Amino acid sequence: VFPLAFALVQRRLAVAPDWRFFVSAPVVWAGAEHLRGIAFGGFPWLHAGHTQHAHLPLIQIVEVTGVAGLNLLVYAVNALVAWLVVGSLRVGFRRVALSRSFLLCLAATLAALAAVWAFGTRVLAAAAPRPGPTLAVVQVALKVEARALPVRSIAVAATAVR
Repeated sequence: VFPLAFALVQRRLAVAPDWRFFVSAPVVWAGAEHLRGIAFGGFPWLHAGHTQHAHLPLIQIVEVTGVAGLNLLVYAVNALVAWLVVGSLRVGFRRVALSRSFLLCLAATLAALAAVWAFGTRVLAAAAPRPGPTLAVVQVALKVEARALPVRSIAVAATAVR
């Protein structure tokens, strides 16, 4: 339902892949994703921002914008790729890739990525781990009766460790 809604709205906003597509596609798709999270009981999982979990500097921006901000960044990159692919099929790769509007949108996306990465790197550097005590946790399989009495649990756990 939501991809269809995206396609219908996007068709009204930007027919050809150009700067209007680049601006509107991330916003419309993020809006559809937000509606999916609240409509019909909600399903707020599987956002595009969740795919970036392995890139720690990149995901630190979620602290400020929430996952919606990271979604917009991911969608902006995807909109550029879609613009390049669809535009290349229509008018040729060189004409699209060297167009002023594409290059400006590419520069804006790269600047946003660089700013987000710099922010994330700074946050991670400020949260560098400090030396501290080494802890170890041992969990043994205790009987339910032993867990009910704290004093007995300690005695049972002590005998289990021996």
